[in-house]
Amino acid sequence: MSRLIPIFKSNNLLIVSVILISALLILAPKILLGFLIFNLFVISLHGSLQLWWALKKEKTTKKSSSSIASPEANQLYEKNKPGNKSPKISIHIPAYNEPSDILIATIQSCLNIDYPNFEIIVLDNNTPNQETWLPVRDFCSDKKNVFFYHIDNLQGYKAGALDVCMELTNPDSKYIFIVDADYRVSANCLKTAVEIAENQNADLVQFPQDYYSNGKNSALIEEYAHYFRVFAKGGNYNNSVLATGTLSLYKQKALEKVGGWKCNSITEDAEMGLKFQEKQLKSVFCEKTIGKGLLPFSIKDLKIQRERWVYGNMQCIGKLFNSSEISLRRKLSLMVQLTSWVNFLNFSLLSALLSIMLFPLIPSIYFHRALTITASSLWVFISFKFILFGISTNFKPKLHLKTWLINLVFTGLNTFCWIGVLQGKSKPFERTSKFIINTNQNLECSILGLGLFTVSAMLALMENVILAGLFLLPAIFIFSGQIILKQQLNSRNTAIPNFKRS
Repeated sequence: MSRLIPIFKSNNLLIVSVILISALLILAPKILLGFLIFNLFVISLHGSLQLWWALKKEKTTKKSSSSIASPEANQLYEKNKPGNKSPKISIHIPAYNEPSDILIATIQSCLNIDYPNFEIIVLDNNTPNQETWLPVRDFCSDKKNVFFYHIDNLQGYKAGALDVCMELTNPDSKYIFIVDADYRVSANCLKTAVEIAENQNADLVQFPQDYYSNGKNSALIEEYAHYFRVFAKGGNYNNSVLATGTLSLYKQKALEKVGGWKCNSITEDAEMGLKFQEKQLKSVFCEKTIGKGLLPFSIKDLKIQRERWVYGNMQCIGKLFNSSEISLRRKLSLMVQLTSWVNFLNFSLLSALLSIMLFPLIPSIYFHRALTITASSLWVFISFKFILFGISTNFKPKLHLKTWLINLVFTGLNTFCWIGVLQGKSKPFERTSKFIINTNQNLECSILGLGLFTVSAMLALMENVILAGLFLLPAIFIFSGQIILKQQLNSRNTAIPNFKRS
């Protein structure tokens, strides 16, 4: 079942919201309508900001692409490397409970990099089974520039592991390059990254996360790419690029300046990006693909990953607005990026469901007005997403539609999973498993989809056909997206080259 059930059970604020909305529906429906109109305004404003960001990106990156893109990395690197020397780079690969064949393939891809001066630090932390990490240690043992470490009881999740990697880094290293344990990098990745860092005098160079594809799972990959194509690229406009966890090149002195990887968010990469902003360090995004990784194996894993991103980024929002070192204009840019996975339909959707449950106690005129405003909020959100995914897919009809529908599957999760942040609740870092490959995906029933269908059915019984249709169509979109997502996840299992399955 959907992860929304435990979210509701463990969140006091949601329970209070249900009680408050119920009371307003019965005792003060005019006040409730005011709140719903305000919620509609917030959703419209958020969508408008995201659309402005996407269009601004399209307008400005054409001006700056020549300075940020990397046309011939090898030639430019040879021309611009300082003192005809290659700055030393320390590649950090943090790993927890990764299948040995996957991690070894990642290390091997790093060993194949065409760059003369680098080391590789592989840190396996807290993996309980020795049979998982011992083959990796054995593989690394005879490689002169690869250093393997296994640490038990390491605190801090991925951020804690990266902090230890920093302590183990050769002091001569000018740059640190982060690679996730399931990624394979291209041979010229370091030359490309160093060329950009040196030419732009950048403290952080971020590349997009890309994934293996066999052509049949392109819609799911495009759904992931949406963030980079719409949001990350725009960060170059006013130096507000955020890190995204892997394929990131950092100046070691810059990392030391911000105090390393100690953080309070479960998205340590986004928080690191904010630290760079506070210290006025330069961040650059390059849209060139220099590595590919593994997509989640199941719908459950995909939702765990998405919930972590949403919750962690919303944790960073509080830090962002409490910072006095970041300008208001840049705060707006960063907020747009941090809320790229989030929506603000909470109040509207709860009001719709509670209106149906309590409709005998609500005056008819307020009942229909409340549901009309809620339907408007839902359609404003859906419409903005449709345009944004059109921009990221260049409005290729089939790909555009599939990608948009897949994204709508996460509407309920993206609406409610972050509410605990408002209560200051911490959340454990849940990793995406690389062990279980479920080629028989179970099609989950979305609670939001069922809720919207229920509202539609009740309105149809009341002979309000137009309003019923406005709730029915989003439910159909969500269920259609689930079917497409199941097909995409099934097909992605044949897209991984040369990885043995554990």
